[in-house]
Amino acid sequence: MKRRLDSLVDKGCWISHDRIYAFVSAEHGITEVGYHGLQPVSKNSRILVHASGVLSFSVRVDNKEYMLQTSDVDWQPTRIESGTLLPDGVCSLIMAASGRALVVRCTSSAKLTQALCVRLAKESPFTAVHGERTWSPFRAEGGKVVARFRDQIMLQKWIRQTGPYAGDFLIPEPVRKKIFSTPKRSGLAVRGDLRPEFQDTDFALYDAECVIAFGGKGCSIFETAEAWIFEQTLQPGEATEFTIWCSDQAEAAVAEREGPRERPTLCRLALPGFPYLEEFATTVPGLVESCIVRDYGIPRACPGRYYWIWAWDSLVTMVEALRWGDRSNALKTVSFIEQHRDEAGRIPARWTRSLLPLDTPSPGGIEFLQAALVYEAFLETRDDNYLRQSLPSFIARFEASEQQLLSEGLVKGEGFYPDLLSAFGRSEKSAVCMEVGSWYAFCRILENIARQIDDDKLEERA
Repeated sequence: MKRRLDSLVDKGCWISHDRIYAFVSAEHGITEVGYHGLQPVSKNSRILVHASGVLSFSVRVDNKEYMLQTSDVDWQPTRIESGTLLPDGVCSLIMAASGRALVVRCTSSAKLTQALCVRLAKESPFTAVHGERTWSPFRAEGGKVVARFRDQIMLQKWIRQTGPYAGDFLIPEPVRKKIFSTPKRSGLAVRGDLRPEFQDTDFALYDAECVIAFGGKGCSIFETAEAWIFEQTLQPGEATEFTIWCSDQAEAAVAEREGPRERPTLCRLALPGFPYLEEFATTVPGLVESCIVRDYGIPRACPGRYYWIWAWDSLVTMVEALRWGDRSNALKTVSFIEQHRDEAGRIPARWTRSLLPLDTPSPGGIEFLQAALVYEAFLETRDDNYLRQSLPSFIARFEASEQQLLSEGLVKGEGFYPDLLSAFGRSEKSAVCMEVGSWYAFCRILENIARQIDDDKLEERA
């Protein structure tokens, strides 16, 4: 998709794939790089940020330097491609997010040998995160520049926080059960709710390290006061690559579970008079594919920064993905959520990056969406294995929610949105319209599932 990035509101675009993403600026190269490793969720995914360019790119010809433009680009969800006219030809630049790496590939049609120069700004390391982030010095090691950071959230400092996102924000459900004297939803617990043995005990709620390496084959590395400079010879007609690799210090290598890719049906949306919306619709399958976490087959909540795996977002996304034939990832999402329920069998609102349940709501809307995706996938595939595998959980949630019914037929619960309950004026005793509707839709789906597997008693009960 051809785009002039300087004509867009934010003067740039996101590219994303699996666990890595970047923001490409019209004027300043790459201004943000993020990685979804084992660090805390939300803004801790941001690792390198600089308004004037984390990475900028130029080519040197006969001692004269030419900046490579990133405004007039060909955009895809995982990559952009641009071309810069030089005195002796055209230099093509491709930036691609791939797994846990960001790859920059450069080729030139010039007849003369040139040099690709990549500038890494020293002021790029990002620290405005949840908890504390500590960076080690950037060092040249084995032909690369390597940096490390450590993210920590310590209980005592964290629990003393005030404001909209108070001190119990982002505490995983198993840890909440351990440290609080009574069950408390995220946003409702304070330091006084800690068990006596944790009132003055400190420990790390999160402690994660990440390693980032920068470089490419045959790179010469120079250090200045403001930047690291990487130079590579650019032979006529040949490609050269510069790569940023991200990895988790404590994490073993994970093989990607990739089978043959399905051919998705191209989304078509007919909206006469709105050509840009029609064009956008054709990009939606690629956008979803760009944020699938390859280790698990489930999408992150969005392609860009911040958000990790949210149950609601993933389920809504994959119900729609069935419209363009993505049965494989829809079924992987069903399996992931079924296998990562919390201890009580409920579906969390989201998970930590190490897959601990986080912000589990009362049963309701999310259970309905899981049932909807299971049933829609069955209608697409006619394979009832997923119906049968999910049924015990559905029945357990059905029975648990029955106990929450009020005499008027309403369902008690604070709603699926996981935080800032007080701002919404909600508690566990509330009756939220969307949750009530979701409960009865869940019952109808359960009735249909029972009919498909010839369970007459369950069909009548639901």
